[in-house]
Amino acid sequence: MTRKQELVSRWDDFLRKIDTRFEESLAAAETAVLESLSGNDYDYYASARTLMSVRLQLTSTLIEKIDQTWRLQVEPAMAADGAYWMDEMKKGYDLAEALHDRLERFMFITEGKLSQAYYTHCIGLVNKNFYCTQCRSKLEIKQNFFRSQYVTCGYCNTVNTFEPETRYVQIGWNVVHHMAALAALEEYDAAQQAGKQGDTPAYRAAYKKYLERYFREKARLVPDIEANFEQDVASGMHKRFSNH
Repeated sequence: MTRKQELVSRWDDFLRKIDTRFEESLAAAETAVLESLSGNDYDYYASARTLMSVRLQLTSTLIEKIDQTWRLQVEPAMAADGAYWMDEMKKGYDLAEALHDRLERFMFITEGKLSQAYYTHCIGLVNKNFYCTQCRSKLEIKQNFFRSQYVTCGYCNTVNTFEPETRYVQIGWNVVHHMAALAALEEYDAAQQAGKQGDTPAYRAAYKKYLERYFREKARLVPDIEANFEQDVASGMHKRFSNH
């Protein structure tokens, strides 16, 4: 085996190991993040911080390690042996870029799954019996209205104020956003793929399809925003492409 073959083989082996460890880490991280919800009494933001820590750790220990290993060890050895080092550098760059894309998609999906698990648990909080303060008749609460509600008793006409628990109120914030985004995963992937070609008409069309699916799914969870559908899509397009 020549010196070149030896160095290239070692570099390829290193990149394969990084790729394998990355995939294994993603699988373990998703399980850990989702299981953390029940372990922290459904503290959504604590689990979200756990997910962000995973992102930082994978970036620093695996993705950035590719460039560090190349600059400090591989490039000097290859440059001293011949002119083939530039092709080998591209291998590392391509893998780092691919891992970054996979990490972003992992975050997108796991945020959605985390939000769905939180939603499933916390939506049940509103099913607790809520009674009229005047006549004690049972009152019906709107499940998809994530803030205080004024509920009129059907028996005595007393107007009651329903104050939801904080965990339930949080559903109307980031939780529904990530759930709607996950439901639009197919459109998101298509837009991401189209975006690799730059700001083209195809990319704009694909991104608009993603926004349309996203806001339809969000309106399904929060019906009172449905009237703003066209405006929300237009605003999303402006925000994405205003600097292009």
